[in-house]
Amino acid sequence: MKSVKLSATEWNRQLLDFLHYYGIVPRTHQVRRPRTKGKVERMVEYIKDGFLNGRAFADLPDLLAQRWAWLSEANARIHATTGQQPCALLSAENLTSQTSITPYRISEQHSRRVSAEGFVQFARSRYSVPPQHVGERVVIEQNQQQIMIRSGELIIAEHQAATRSGELVAQKEHVDALWQLSLRRTAPPAAWNWSVHFQQAVAHTPLSAYEEVTR
Repeated sequence: MKSVKLSATEWNRQLLDFLHYYGIVPRTHQVRRPRTKGKVERMVEYIKDGFLNGRAFADLPDLLAQRWAWLSEANARIHATTGQQPCALLSAENLTSQTSITPYRISEQHSRRVSAEGFVQFARSRYSVPPQHVGERVVIEQNQQQIMIRSGELIIAEHQAATRSGELVAQKEHVDALWQLSLRRTAPPAAWNWSVHFQQAVAHTPLSAYEEVTR
């Protein structure tokens, strides 16, 4: 699926960003080889057969109360595959609670190529990047009034969003680095350290000769 991988070797950048945010390492199974998939429990049928079947509920609060009682009992049973209680294994995982993490904020991402001048164009404005990324394809992400530019997983530039269309937003260090780089490229090589010398004498005409002409 394109939401997971764009090709056999290229991951969807937004998916990777989401997974890395929560500390998840993604893995995909081999194509047309189901045995490489992880084992999947049939949780819906397990709940239907083990909890819902044969029960009656007065209302939703009653269903929720009976659910918690059943979950406590089910998680304390010895699991047929692991030979241990699920509640004991869960505590040994030392997982981070999802509620303790700031929710991942989804933002729109755009791919752009850095121009020869060291800028990328986004929303009718231009933003500077370090000159060593000229010619590269980068990803632009906007969070409210903040523009973030990435090369791979590395954040290479951050800017305040332009306040008007057509604005050029540049960081001084980016412009200075581009200027220094252009000077190094245009400076003559050390091998060009040469000079020209003329051996013949320069003609010298006395002023009296000009006076004769003007008479």
